[in-house]
Amino acid sequence: MAEGIKSQTGRAAGRGPWRDGRLLLSGSIILVAVAVAVLAPLLAQHDPYKVYPGQVLKGPSAQHWLGTDELGRSTASRLLYGARASLQVAFFAVVIATVGGTGLGIASAYYGGLVDMVIMRAMDMVLCLPMMILVIATVAFVGNSVTNLIFVIGILYTPGTARIVYTTALTIRQTQYVQAAQAIGAGARRVMLRHMLPNTIAPVLVHISLSLGFAILTETGLSFLGLGPPPPTATWGRMIAVGRTSVYRQSLPLILPMLAVSTVILALTVLGDALRDVLDPRLRGSTTGKEQQRA
Repeated sequence: MAEGIKSQTGRAAGRGPWRDGRLLLSGSIILVAVAVAVLAPLLAQHDPYKVYPGQVLKGPSAQHWLGTDELGRSTASRLLYGARASLQVAFFAVVIATVGGTGLGIASAYYGGLVDMVIMRAMDMVLCLPMMILVIATVAFVGNSVTNLIFVIGILYTPGTARIVYTTALTIRQTQYVQAAQAIGAGARRVMLRHMLPNTIAPVLVHISLSLGFAILTETGLSFLGLGPPPPTATWGRMIAVGRTSVYRQSLPLILPMLAVSTVILALTVLGDALRDVLDPRLRGSTTGKEQQRA
């Protein structure tokens, strides 16, 4: 029995946490999506905005691999360029939310007192509002350019990141090594950047993967409602909105962008779960314990 446990533990250690199948599969899907977005001009068979007369709502063919939409444009090309638009907005919005939320969360946890009260109550106030309605109202007010979408989504997603970082940083603030650094005269900036920030990376990485999925879903919903990047920019949300009007004649312009959105968001969600298990040593320990019990 002891040899079996040792053998099982050795195999688990040999595999390593980063060889989690969920991590590899979801990461591969996301990398493919990013590569498609970046290389869209090279991969696209046709100009996504070019109209082909007499080719309205045609099925797959040698000329148009995935058929055409209601105006005779290449569905495959628009799908590729749609990935570029959706991922661009989501990526930069999450960068803004991560940088802003991390800074606010660490500052609030470190200084406490009035700073803590002002920052966290402001974050709580935003979190109490219905997010999608707030995004729609803000975008309708400031305009729906790509830049505006990035900043609106990024700013409105900042409180979620700030709350998660604050919870982690508050615990780190009470640790002995932080108190020791303060005792030897380390300034606030050094303590926050050298001691608190590195220890908040794990939960932030998990939150980033989940936030990217929500940001893609938000951008898709805005495009579906006509509040996404302005025409003629190809987006998955606009393809879904237009494709539903002709679904009985040709379903691919509707089904394909829906599958693309669902697949990417699902991959990001699975990636977040896998990262949480890999980066949290307590979860790794419980997993090893279960394997030993089964052995």
